[in-house]
Amino acid sequence: MNKTIEEDLKAKIVELEKWIELYKAQANGKIIQWEQLEDRWVDLPQDHSFTDAEENGTEIEEYRIKPDESTFKVGDWVKDMHGVYCKISDIGNECVIYTNNKGYRGSMDFWYLKEQGITPWQPQEGEWCVFWTEDIKYVIAKFNCYIDNKTPSYVDWDGTVMISRNVVPLEFVQTLNK
Repeated sequence: MNKTIEEDLKAKIVELEKWIELYKAQANGKIIQWEQLEDRWVDLPQDHSFTDAEENGTEIEEYRIKPDESTFKVGDWVKDMHGVYCKISDIGNECVIYTNNKGYRGSMDFWYLKEQGITPWQPQEGEWCVFWTEDIKYVIAKFNCYIDNKTPSYVDWDGTVMISRNVVPLEFVQTLNK
């Protein structure tokens, strides 16, 4: 084989190797995204060719494997790395932004949340919680169950099952004045 052809072939192989992770992910059914604008990712069709992209001058840094959907939503409660209850106030591309009871804002990366087994807080039957309604009536009671799998409920002092749209862990409220 001609030395020039061999060198060109080796250079092409090295160049293609940087795209191999995206090709493998695509072959395994993962969605590949292209950064159209800063932090604005667009899903690409499954048959997208990275060879064409490279020939058009697109850099590998402009692509990524679409991240798994977050199990967290704005408004969810979690315990941070110090065991303090925090409310998720925003979700970024790589992390959640939270606010704790002292108004401190921080962030936790998704990989950290997964590694530490941190999941959104869900009240457990019999757990002391604070419930309130839109007219700001606060009630401290033990969590009963979810009505229709979404509306929290508690049993009032007279045995009546009450529903509330809002619930937080009592432990969070107890730390507000500390």
